[in-house]
This record gives sequence, structure tokens and C-alpha cells, in this order.
Amino acid sequence: MVPATEGEPVNPSHGVTLRATQPHVSRRLAALLGDAEPVLAGPTWVDELYETLAAMTPSERSVVRAQEPGGHEDSADNVLQRGRSPWLPALLDDGDLFMAYQPIVDLSSGRTVAYEALVRGSIADDETVAGYQIVAAARAHDRIRQLDETGRRLALEQAAGALEGGERLFVNFDPMSVYDPEVCLRNTWATARKVGIGIEQVCFEIVDADRCPDVDFLSRVIESFRAEGATIALQNLGSERTGVNYLRELRPDVVKLERRLTTGLEHESARRDLVGAMIAYAHELGIAVGIVGIETEGDLRCARELAADMGQGFYLGPPAPRIQAADPAPVVTVEPRDPGVLGLSGDELTGLPARRAFQGHVEGLLATGRSVSVLMLELRAFKRITDLLGQDVGDRVLMTVADALRREVGEAGMVARLTGDQFLVALDDVRSGDETGAFGRRLAERVDAAALESELPAPHPSVGVANSPADGNDSGTLIRHAGATLHRADERPLIRP
Repeated sequence: MVPATEGEPVNPSHGVTLRATQPHVSRRLAALLGDAEPVLAGPTWVDELYETLAAMTPSERSVVRAQEPGGHEDSADNVLQRGRSPWLPALLDDGDLFMAYQPIVDLSSGRTVAYEALVRGSIADDETVAGYQIVAAARAHDRIRQLDETGRRLALEQAAGALEGGERLFVNFDPMSVYDPEVCLRNTWATARKVGIGIEQVCFEIVDADRCPDVDFLSRVIESFRAEGATIALQNLGSERTGVNYLRELRPDVVKLERRLTTGLEHESARRDLVGAMIAYAHELGIAVGIVGIETEGDLRCARELAADMGQGFYLGPPAPRIQAADPAPVVTVEPRDPGVLGLSGDELTGLPARRAFQGHVEGLLATGRSVSVLMLELRAFKRITDLLGQDVGDRVLMTVADALRREVGEAGMVARLTGDQFLVALDDVRSGDETGAFGRRLAERVDAAALESELPAPHPSVGVANSPADGNDSGTLIRHAGATLHRADERPLIRP
């Protein structure tokens, strides 16, 4: 018999021979099976293999191999997954995949600003298979690349004509399926053009980034998406394998926090503080934060209190077979937990409003049809100042900066403190991007001059700029764009070397 190839469907009636690569696990197998020869055969072998592996620890399972008739050997977990998903090849080949679309809500305005395309499958007797089952089966059958490309195509095709309000479409992709971005993504760009969805409306969401150990390669894949005008989201930040180091190395436009980290936050203050710190760190990098798994009013309240940008979950809207007008997010009363850096109402030290009030102000201006410019200032020397001279001097610098910004902006706009060493400015009816840039340079000069006049070290601000409608039509997008240009300015300074 010719050996089976990697990922070939497992005959549900043939059986397997098990072996372990570690002696102590071999003894464990023998004890579990009670046979001198660890062979599972006949029509029930899949159930028997499941029960055997379920009785083992994850580390024991990882060294168990399964040999199929013909000599092909694979991990026992993979063979089990193939044995339990004989429907996968037909699902991919016969066109029985479809998408469900779940709304993503801006937590400031309550508006639906995007939809995530979630893969589903229809198998025998009209049974629907969930996305996580399809992905696990595709990996075991070694067909994840086909699933990934088909999923991207269907997400775009089935959303055609439905994004009439300018909403974005979040499309999942597995980085390991894009071995050559120029080749692998060619059909995706062609599909978008064919169905009339602008690439700038699409946010490609990286799933399981930890499965791609080559961060440089992953960065190149991300740049290939951005070169076409798409944005990038990173999924499951805070899981056991996707850490915050990915934020600084990959610089996604959006990050979604791990569901297990965010569910039930209202009942656990320590975890709430951790999530708040992660959100603040992302914001410092100019990255928007999404909270998934919002299932209750309490989940929504915590997400808003912690200044998350976007929310997703059954409380805000379940996945649906087609994109449809969503109701506004439920209204909840938010009581700020801490009026300091992460507060919602304002910052005690400087007396400036905080991010949430700033976003409300910008949304109000945008609702009247006026153009708005958002500037983000980051004090590049602030950490050095506090490291050398202490936090008291740092606080004096922050108060001096706030006073200088208030004086310079005056009635022309609004000033807020974002977090740490970052400030936001909103200007109403600015005539051009050049005018906004000139104003930003003047602000940076006045901030340094005010510090020196107060006999304090100059904080040397860098400035990022965003203008509506060119850079966005909502407060969250404008802030993110300003943050992105700010951090590009760290490499190629906008204001000064």
C-alpha cells in the first residue's frame, strides 16, 4: 500500500497504532490500553483514541504518535482531529463555506463602525460547523492555506454592497498561509476590486501570530497589506503566547485583547488594572484597542471605563448571515474608577479633560459636518527628565505643558491629556493639512519655550497630525492616525531632529 500523504483524510474505520517517543509515556499508554500492542482498530477507533488522549496530560499527549495503515505517521492529536472531521475536504471543495458578520462598535459614540467576517460551514443534514472547528480541522488536514484564501475571498464577496455607511470589514488571516505575499494575496486584491470594496475599508486581522516565529517575515507580510492601503489588527493579545512585545514589534492599527482576559472584568479589580495598563500602553503606541466577548452590561461598562476604543460581543450584536443595520450600542452610565491618567472625566494633575471627553467633543464637531484636525503631542524627553530629576520635576513639566497648550490653543479648539507624556489637541475648521502642521510646529516651540521660561528642562515634543475627512471620519480613527504619524516621526522627526 502507498503511504498516505500529510493531511490525507483518515478512513474512519481503519484504526491506528500508537507509540510514544518517551519511555514513561509508553508505560502510560500500556497502562491505559491494557494491551501489549497499542493498537486501536475497527469502527470505534476514533472514540477510543479520544478517550485515551483525554486521560493524558498535555505534555504526555505531545509525544504520542499515531501510525496509519500504509506507514504514514503523524501526531496522535492530528490523526484524531482528522478522524473526527471527515467532512472537511468536501466542505472546502464543494463550496459549503459561508460567512457570518458580527458588528464592532465604537465605544465612544455607540455606532457600528465595522464588521468581522467569521467563517462557518454547512455539512450533512444542514448542520452548521463553527469557525474554530473548521480551522482546527483544516490544520489537521494540512489545508489551512486553502481555507485562508477561500475565507478571504468569501468575506469580501458576501459583504459586497453592504458597507454603505463607510464601515470597515475585518477579515481574518493566518500568517503561515501567506508564504509569498505577492503571490498569495494577488487573488484577494482582485476580489476586492471585482466586488467594489476599497482596500482602505478592509482591516486584516492576524490570527495566531505566535505560530509565525519569524517576526521579520510577519512584518513583511503586514507591510504588503499596508502597501495596498489596508489596515492591520492583531488578535488575542494577552494570551499565553501572544504578548505585548508584538505591539511594539508589529505596530498593528488595532489590537483585540484575549477574551479570557477581558470577560467578567467587573468582578476582578486586579485583572481590570492589568487590562487598563495594556490599553494605556497600546494607546501610547497609537494603536486602537478592541474588547471582545462583551456579553453583559457590566462588560460594556468596564470596557468604556478603561477607555477601550471598540467593543464586540453578543450584548452589542451577534454574528448574522448578512450585514444589516445594527442598533446603537446599549447606553450605560459610566462612573470613572480613577480620575487620573486612565480616568474618563479628567486628569487631576493638569486639570485637562481625558480621552473620553475629548472624543465626545470631536464626535460632536464631526456630527455638524465640520472638518476637524487632531494633533497628538508626545514629550520625547519626559522619561529622561523623570529618570534624572525625579517625578516631582516631571509633574511640574506636565503642568507647564498643559498651561502652554491651553494658552496657545485658546478658543480655537480643545486640549486633553491622553496618558503619561501624551496630549491631544482638536482644532475646528482648519483649512488644510499644511496649516495643521504649521500649528503643530508652533505648539512644540511654545511648549519648549514655556518650560525653559519656568526654569525646567525642555520636553522636546514630537507631533502627529490627522485631518478629517482625509484621515478619518470618527474620533477614534483620527486619534489613531495622529498616533501613527507621531511614531513615524520618532524615526523621521516632523518637528525637529
